[in-house]
Amino acid sequence: MRKTHLPYNAIKTVRRPTVIDTVEVELEGGLHLNVSGFHTEGIGVPVKVETRRTGDHIRVRIYREWDIDAIFPPGLLPYQGTIALDESLASGQYIIDVNHHIVELKV
Repeated sequence: MRKTHLPYNAIKTVRRPTVIDTVEVELEGGLHLNVSGFHTEGIGVPVKVETRRTGDHIRVRIYREWDIDAIFPPGLLPYQGTIALDESLASGQYIIDVNHHIVELKV
């Protein structure tokens, strides 16, 4: 196995997904997801959200990133957020995947 060595000054980050407990879908005034869950580290770094739509599948990834050398106390940090999606949905069935928490939606 070949090892790849990063330069000393390369930025190395940890990306940790948010653990999702619930996803509620609202269609009034656009597509909104009310999401709750928790982070497995007790650190106050910003939450990032990425979305992608492919046909009838809407994928949302919620995560945090930090420097690999950072040290933080253990603990759970609750997460609650509303994600507004810029999606116009025609009548049909859709699958919404928020960090592998699946919701089926019929419009």
